Amino acid sequence: MIGFRLDVNERTATGHMRRCLTIAEQLKKRNEACVFLLADAVSLHHMKKYGFRCVLFGGTWDDWEADIPAVSACVRRLGISCLFVDSYQATARFLSELNRIVPVVYLDDFIRQAYDVSMLVCPTQSKRAGRIPNLYQNSNTRILSGSRYLILREEFYPAAEAVLPKSKKILVTAGGTDPYHITLEILRAFPEDLYREGYRLVAVLGVLNRDREMITAYLDESGRTGVTVLQDIGNMGEVMRSCCAAISAGGGTIYELCACRIPSVCISFSDDQAGFGADMQQMGILKYAGDVRENRFAVIQNTMEQLKKILRDDSWRAACIRQMGDLTDGAGAKRIAAELIWLKQKRSMDTMKTFFEETRAFWGQEILRGALKWPNTEIIRFVKHHVSSGGTVLDFGCGAGRNTIALAVEGYACIAMDYTKEAVELVRQKAERQSLNITVVQNEGLKVPLPPESVDAVVADGSLFYNKKEEIGELLSGLQACMRKGGLIWASFRSKKDSLYGCGEQIGEGLYRMGAGTGRSGCAYFFADKTQLMEIYRNAGFSKILADKFEYTENGGAKRNSWYHITAKKE
Repeated sequence: MIGFRLDVNERTATGHMRRCLTIAEQLKKRNEACVFLLADAVSLHHMKKYGFRCVLFGGTWDDWEADIPAVSACVRRLGISCLFVDSYQATARFLSELNRIVPVVYLDDFIRQAYDVSMLVCPTQSKRAGRIPNLYQNSNTRILSGSRYLILREEFYPAAEAVLPKSKKILVTAGGTDPYHITLEILRAFPEDLYREGYRLVAVLGVLNRDREMITAYLDESGRTGVTVLQDIGNMGEVMRSCCAAISAGGGTIYELCACRIPSVCISFSDDQAGFGADMQQMGILKYAGDVRENRFAVIQNTMEQLKKILRDDSWRAACIRQMGDLTDGAGAKRIAAELIWLKQKRSMDTMKTFFEETRAFWGQEILRGALKWPNTEIIRFVKHHVSSGGTVLDFGCGAGRNTIALAVEGYACIAMDYTKEAVELVRQKAERQSLNITVVQNEGLKVPLPPESVDAVVADGSLFYNKKEEIGELLSGLQACMRKGGLIWASFRSKKDSLYGCGEQIGEGLYRMGAGTGRSGCAYFFADKTQLMEIYRNAGFSKILADKFEYTENGGAKRNSWYHITAKKE
């Protein structure tokens, strides 16, 4: 599961939310589960309508360091494989501490300092991206920078070529909140000569913009016509393409206008927008009118002057449209989604490698101290009932060889296979001392290093559930391949009724890293129900699958051991 950490309110606006939703939609198309971690009910109110799972952890949107324990707990509880962070409230400490728990991907618009994260996304063409090589020169952080990673919804994907509309509509949009009431100021300042030339305004207000009543009142009192006011629309791309020019706040909307190839005047009212607008103007992509925080009146007047230049300078407008067309191919969100999936898979492989080594070390010590000495009588009965004396039996995950030795004494040709060198060496010594027909093999990873159709039966006593669900399927497929037709397999799995189920850290579907106090600290255990196990076996090519429940308690009933004993046949 891939997590997103952001907030949505009047202070944070909606741009971060839109970017994350666009990436989440691309992940959804790839069947990747997503969850949004939100601090408060305000954010939940704005997010819940989009159909993604949202988890409210009860924090504060503007004190991320105080929320580190709560967010960390959510990440562990939900089994999040990587966390995408998009907020100006995120701090270096928050990012670093979360990155120790789960790979963190940070979308950085400012590039002011280096962060301890697994992946950095800088979806900008501005000069700020040039700071990245120096900031991260000694870092292992994966960098996704430049216009290839511009995050656009599919409605904004560029057309094959720009088609300028015949209308004289001019789009006005100031982001999700418009804290400086710029839309109203632009409507008031729009030149009469442009009205006389037939130009009209389309004002689009964000979902959190509270100025609609003021704008409506102004239009009624002034008698100003030719102004369309829209709010929280779902067809922004269509509206943009119906306009011949735009006045917009800096940021993501400018990239959307570039994709639609609409010549624009950019204004700013935040630090990131100011540098962005100046850089984009230098590249010939737009006209930058200035920062309204410095001198609102002068910036509004400059906006009108720059708009007239756009409308009346055909050569500049044509060059601008060419520059816009070269800026993005619209596939940035797809590329980021693919990178998140790669990071999730890499983390999963690295994590499982670590847990595999910890499990190997644990059982190596258990074998040396002589744990699990006595054979499993159910396995011995199973083999004697179904395999003729002299047949070949693979004891997969043989451990100290308790079942292998017993079966070899009964006259079977045994193959003892385990991934710990302590196990295979111990079984080899026992076989030599007793002159038993036992071949010893040490396997690695998910491979079963035996020839096809070389064994009559397989027993796997408590040895398959140390892997992820899909890895268990891969192991079973390998075991099925080495079995002769008509051969049988017996294996045991812990059920979800077992006392250990849910203990420790969840690291995958039904997979938990055992914590202190379990007696299996560091080992990864997979817990399943009957339906899941039947599905895994069918997908591995087995038929006639039977599942028997086996349970017993310890410590006066305080500890429950709950197992499924699965038998299956290779047709």
